[in-house]
Amino acid sequence: GDPERAPLQAQLAALQEKKNICLKQTQGGMVLDQSMSDALAAMRTSQRVAAACGTVELPASYLPGDAYKRRQLYVRACYHPLFDIIAKRRATLLIGTPGIGKSWFLHYIVWRLQQEDTPPVIVWEPRTRPGMCLLKDGKAYWGSINDCEAELKDAQTWYLVDGHEPSNLQAIARVVLVSSPCSTTYKEFNKQYTARELVMPLWSPEEIKELYTDAYHKEGLDWGRVQSLVERYGPVPRFVLEKPLQRGAASLEQDLNELEEALDGVDVEQMVKSTSYLDEVPDMYHRLLHLEAGADFNLQRIKFASKHVGDHITNMLAKRPQEQLWSILDALGEKSAWRTVKGVVFEQYCHQVLSAGGTFPVREQLGQQLLCASDSGPGFSFARDKTGTWQLTLEKSEARYFSNAASSSSNDERLNAVENRAVRQVASALAEVKWDDSMPSMYLMPSSPTFPGVDAIRLPFMLLQVGCCHHGVWCRSCRVQSALVVSVLACMLFASHAVRAPQRTPCEYPGAIIPALLDVLPEGRQRYLIFCVDNQPNFSVTGLPTGPLGQGKQQLRVLSLDLARRGQAVGLLGRARSLPASPEPPQQQ
Repeated sequence: GDPERAPLQAQLAALQEKKNICLKQTQGGMVLDQSMSDALAAMRTSQRVAAACGTVELPASYLPGDAYKRRQLYVRACYHPLFDIIAKRRATLLIGTPGIGKSWFLHYIVWRLQQEDTPPVIVWEPRTRPGMCLLKDGKAYWGSINDCEAELKDAQTWYLVDGHEPSNLQAIARVVLVSSPCSTTYKEFNKQYTARELVMPLWSPEEIKELYTDAYHKEGLDWGRVQSLVERYGPVPRFVLEKPLQRGAASLEQDLNELEEALDGVDVEQMVKSTSYLDEVPDMYHRLLHLEAGADFNLQRIKFASKHVGDHITNMLAKRPQEQLWSILDALGEKSAWRTVKGVVFEQYCHQVLSAGGTFPVREQLGQQLLCASDSGPGFSFARDKTGTWQLTLEKSEARYFSNAASSSSNDERLNAVENRAVRQVASALAEVKWDDSMPSMYLMPSSPTFPGVDAIRLPFMLLQVGCCHHGVWCRSCRVQSALVVSVLACMLFASHAVRAPQRTPCEYPGAIIPALLDVLPEGRQRYLIFCVDNQPNFSVTGLPTGPLGQGKQQLRVLSLDLARRGQAVGLLGRARSLPASPEPPQQQ
C-alpha cells in the first residue's frame, strides 16, 4: 500500500504478465519459448547459410539459447561438407578440440534446417541448460525427455545433443552428438548406434582473423593480444577470442593461466598410460594436444597445440634418462592414438641432440663411395672406432631460429612452388648469417613448425630434415616430404628416422630438391646425405642418384646415422639443452 512503491509494483506486474505470455503452455506439457521462436522465424528469412562462408547475421533476434544474446554466426567453409555427410547418416559422433566451436556447428544445423521448404522437427539437448528443446512448426518449446518421446520415434526428426550422453538412447531420429574426446560421453552411444565418427577441423589463421574482424574488433579486443595467444594456445576461438574478451583488460600472464597450469601439471607417466586411448586422456591435456582432421573429416593426427607447447613438453622429456625417454617414445608408438606425437617429440629431440653435439655411429649405404678419414672438416670429423665402425663427431653449436622471409624470387623448374620457396628461404638464411671459418658452429631452425623441405641448418652449411616411421613405412612427422641436405663445409642432409620393426624399412631418395639445395651452397665441396635412424641394419635408401649432382656437379655421399638407445652415442640426453624461444610468430606457409 506504499504509494511510493506503486510504480515499481506496476512494472513488476507488467513483467510477470509478459513472462506468463512467453511461457504459455501450448505443446502438451512443454513451455513455449517466445524468444527462441522469434529466432527461428528470423532464421527462415535471413541470408541462406547453405551458400554462406563467413559471418551471417540474424535480423531482429539472437541465436537460440545463447546466453550472450549474439546475433552473428561465423559459417566456416568446412560446415557445408560436414552437414552433407551427417544428413546421410542416422547417427554421427562429431569430436574436436575443446573450444573449437562444435556447439556453434549445432547452431548452423538448426539455422540451415529452418531454411528448408518444410523444416523438420528438431529435438535439441543443450549442454548449458537442463531439459529438452523441441523446435516444431516454427515454435520452440522446453520440457523433459518424456515430452519429446513421440518426436524421437520419428526417423525424420533431428536429435542434436551437445557435450553429454543422449538422454534417449533408443531414439529412431537422426542423432548428432558433438563432444570433446571423452569415452564417458559417448561410450553407450557407440554401443547403441553404428555412428560415424567425424573430427571438426582446426581453424586456419585466416578464419581467426576474419572472425576477429567481424565480431571482436568492435568490442575493443586488441589484435596483438589475440596473436600472442594464438602462438601459445593455437587457433582455438574460446581461448584466443572469447575468454580474453570476457576478461577485459588483462595481462598476458592472466590470459595464459589455463595453459600454463596444464603445462605445469603434465604427468609424463599418466600421459603414456593414456596414449593408447585418445578418449581417456585427462581433460587438461586437450589444451596441449589438438586433433587435426583429414580431407574426409577422419582423425589424421594429434599434434601439439603450438610450438610453445611442443618445446615445453619436449624439453621436459629431454631431462629424462636416455632409456626412460626411449621407453616413453615406444609407448607413444605404433598402436597409440597419439602415435604421431612420437614423431613430433622425436623431431625436437633430434634438434636438441644434434645441436648439443656428440659422436654418432654412421654406416655407408650400398652402392655409394666409401668414407675415409679425410672427409673430416670444420665442425665435424669421421673416424673408425675399435670395432671398425665409422663414427661422426659433431661440434656443439648455438641453436637459434631464422626468419621465413625469402629475398629471391627465382624458381627452379625441377621443383614445385612449395619446394622453390623453401630453397629461396634457405638461401636467404645463409646470406643473413654470413658465416665464415672463424665463427663457431651454429644450428639454425625455421620459425614455422610446418616449414617445408628443411628442418634445420647446421653451420657450417648443414641442412637437416627430421622424420619418423610407423609400421615400417617412412614418413615425415609434420613437414612436407622433400629433401634434407647437410653440408659441413661439406653439406650433410639429415632425415631422422625412428624404426623398430624387424623388417627392412626402405626410404625413397627425396628427389630434385637435393641438387637444388646443393646449388645454394658453396660449390666444390663434398656433400653427405645422412639419414638418422635407430635401427641401422634394417634401414635402406632406394632410388639413389649416381654421379655428381646440381649445377656445380657436387659429390654426394649417402650415410645412415644411429641415434638409438642401442647405439654407441652415450649420454646424449645429458648434453641436450633446451631450445630457445622463437624470436617471431610462426608465419603461415
